[in-house]
Amino acid sequence: MSAEDLLPEPVSRQPHPPQAVPRDFEGLKNLLIAEQERLPKRLPRAIAYEMALTGRRMGAAEAAGWGLVNHVVPASGLMAAARELAAQIAAHAPLALRAAKAVMQAGEGRSVAETYAFMRAGHIPVYNQMLRSKDAEEGPRAFGEKRSPVWRGE
Repeated sequence: MSAEDLLPEPVSRQPHPPQAVPRDFEGLKNLLIAEQERLPKRLPRAIAYEMALTGRRMGAAEAAGWGLVNHVVPASGLMAAARELAAQIAAHAPLALRAAKAVMQAGEGRSVAETYAFMRAGHIPVYNQMLRSKDAEEGPRAFGEKRSPVWRGE
């Protein structure tokens, strides 16, 4: 499993990140277009407009307040916090993690009923793979035997 499989969005930020701006105009233009598309989907409309129209940047604490990041940690603790979160994620069945991420992504823009129908119709291959996996048998078996499961990603 790659790190990209596990990390859907940024989860941690330093309280005061460096203020980086692309040096070339094309890079700045691309950044602005991307942010203007994403901001209204992730923030209340008024906040998104304020940021897009004024160029105001958001600090880590405010980003956490809007639910854009999961954790705000000092720079000195960033790697420890990231490793702790990664360890918590890695303790779970790899196929189940991939399936959960795929189902959440498939559900974006769909109702719960539509997502469920999409999933059950077989349109999310990793979900189907997870259902037929050895890990799907290992979880209930380990529970019944009162032991920790041994996930193999198979």
